[in-house]
Amino acid sequence: MKNIIFNKHGSAVKNFFRDLIESPDTLAIDVNVPCKNKLLDLIRMVHTSQTIRKKVNLPFQDIWFSMKEIRAFADEVSNFIFVSEALAFINIDVLKKIKREYPKSRFIVIVFDSMHADVRNLVVGRPLILGFPWDLALSFNQDDCDEFGFRNLELKYYSVPEIFRNREKSEVHSDISYIGGAQPNDTRVAKIREIYRYLVGRQVSCNFVITNWPDQKDGIRYEKDYIPYEEFVRIENESNCILEVVKEGQRSNTARYFEAVLLNKKLLTNNPNIKTLPFYDERYMRCFETVYDIDLQWVRAAEPVDYHYNGEFSPVHIPALIEKYLAEKGDQS
Repeated sequence: MKNIIFNKHGSAVKNFFRDLIESPDTLAIDVNVPCKNKLLDLIRMVHTSQTIRKKVNLPFQDIWFSMKEIRAFADEVSNFIFVSEALAFINIDVLKKIKREYPKSRFIVIVFDSMHADVRNLVVGRPLILGFPWDLALSFNQDDCDEFGFRNLELKYYSVPEIFRNREKSEVHSDISYIGGAQPNDTRVAKIREIYRYLVGRQVSCNFVITNWPDQKDGIRYEKDYIPYEEFVRIENESNCILEVVKEGQRSNTARYFEAVLLNKKLLTNNPNIKTLPFYDERYMRCFETVYDIDLQWVRAAEPVDYHYNGEFSPVHIPALIEKYLAEKGDQS
């Protein structure tokens, strides 16, 4: 069956789906591609503005959405898969436009952020996630699955990035690294700073990077904007251990879990759910509640790590997962 994946233009999320996008049965479409004419593009940006959509949903936004690629690729029955952040740049007119031409096809949404996250794309796209009659809604967040009736994506959304494919074992420059973006009023930042102070004070070499946060002049590297994913991987590959810090009560893992497995690195996390995940190995993964739980000798120890990963996280498994869930849904109806 053909799969058409709708992404936000320029989104890093597209990298997660690379394995699936590269398959011959899949087409990736960016929903908010700029117009070549600058004046026309300015009109498009105002007409589809996220700020305006928070107050009023302007009609006829589907005029900016071309069906040309879809018509040339899709079959009568196809999977139309919308990544949640793409929904912040289209309105229900676009979804109705596609559904009119492909009424027998299946419409699936993949929710990449927690439904309660204060993320702009999600705030704008949430009404479509909850208001459109999706055939299936997938999420990596089990709490959202329980609350909204989504089905779990089962960790099948992580392609091996190009930089991983050709990587060589890097020289280790730090005992432990942390790298991640912060959201407004992010309570994790204080926790990360506490961990950093504790480790550095005990002669553990740290390479910590926090993006989207002002400089605190405390030894951590702060960036005002996001940094390339290749930089993420380089920093982690040059450390002995990767640190993951999730919000209090969060059960889902972050990309740090995937990166630890693919890079064969130790993982230190405050997420107790790590013990239920595939590839958990107490030799390589440790959980902590407070800084005093951290085994400093384990963090520093340079020892071989091998999770024996063989493509289990790849999104090429998503079409089969869709078929499984839709079959179960049909059996219950």
